[in-house]
Amino acid sequence: NEARFSCTIDGQPVSGGIIDDGMQQTNGYQSNIAYIGDVDEGKELLFYLSDPKSANSQGVHSLRFSVPDKTGSSSFGPDEDGWGIEVDIHINKGHTAIYNSDSFTINITSLSATRVSGTFSGKFSLNGNITDTDKKEIDVTDGKFDIPMKE
Repeated sequence: NEARFSCTIDGQPVSGGIIDDGMQQTNGYQSNIAYIGDVDEGKELLFYLSDPKSANSQGVHSLRFSVPDKTGSSSFGPDEDGWGIEVDIHINKGHTAIYNSDSFTINITSLSATRVSGTFSGKFSLNGNITDTDKKEIDVTDGKFDIPMKE
């Protein structure tokens, strides 16, 4: 049930794979596990890629994916058809910089009842809870993931 992901966020390598206890995302979803849900657009693949140091800690980076539940490459603009990626960067205990996707591409290379893997990249803009020290735009490149599906 191993999970792995890596990417570069604005030039900084980020990676993780610890499956947390579900208390980090306030909605009970566990990091680094994929869920399938029904949305207006059809079947959704929903997952959070995060880099916690342990199963009961919060990562510095959390990437929330809401993408079509299918293999192959998909590219989207901002909030296109409800699909998107959100990047949360926990700057410190009191502040999280939240970035929404302006444009992103995801390529689901393998999708089964037990695992999903693929690649991703995109451009993101700052949204909400803004401080002057936050970068207005970030790039996410070289994204790769291989994570289990929720049983």
